[in-house]
Amino acid sequence: MIINYSNQSLFGKDTNFPFLIQEANLTEGFHLHSHDFSEFKKDKLFKFAELAVFIEQNYNKTITINELSQKIGLSERHFSRIFRSIYGNSPMDYIMKLRLKYSCILLRSRDFNITDAAIKCGFEDSNYFTRQFKKYYGVTPSQYKRGGI
Repeated sequence: MIINYSNQSLFGKDTNFPFLIQEANLTEGFHLHSHDFSEFKKDKLFKFAELAVFIEQNYNKTITINELSQKIGLSERHFSRIFRSIYGNSPMDYIMKLRLKYSCILLRSRDFNITDAAIKCGFEDSNYFTRQFKKYYGVTPSQYKRGGI
C-alpha cells in the first residue's frame, strides 16, 4: 500500500513523497506496529512517517540516533521509545533490517559481490555485514547468493 503525503518537510521545503507502509519482498516487516496512536499528535506522526522516508532514502549512509532525534525535536531516549512504539523496532534495528533487505536485492544480482553489496548498503566492514546477515537470515550472504534461502 502506498500513501502519498504532501506537506512541509523536516528540511523546511515542500515535499511530495510516497511513504511505503508495506510492499512485498522489500518493506515486509516495516509496517506500523499495532498501537493506539491517540496519545500522539498528527504532526508528530507525520514527522515520524517522514523520518522513515528519510531513513529509507539514506539507509546506506551513517545515521545516528542523535541525528534522527534532532530532526524530530526530541531527546534520544524519548525519540527511541516513541519510534519503537510506532514501528515495533528500535531505530537502529529498523535501519539494520532495511540495509539487509536491500542487500538481498543486490546479492541476487550478478553485478554485485558480497563486499560490494555490503558497502553499497552502508556496511563499512563486510565481516560485520556477514555476521548481521547470518544473525537475521540464518545463512551467510554467500549461501543466500547461491540460493540458500
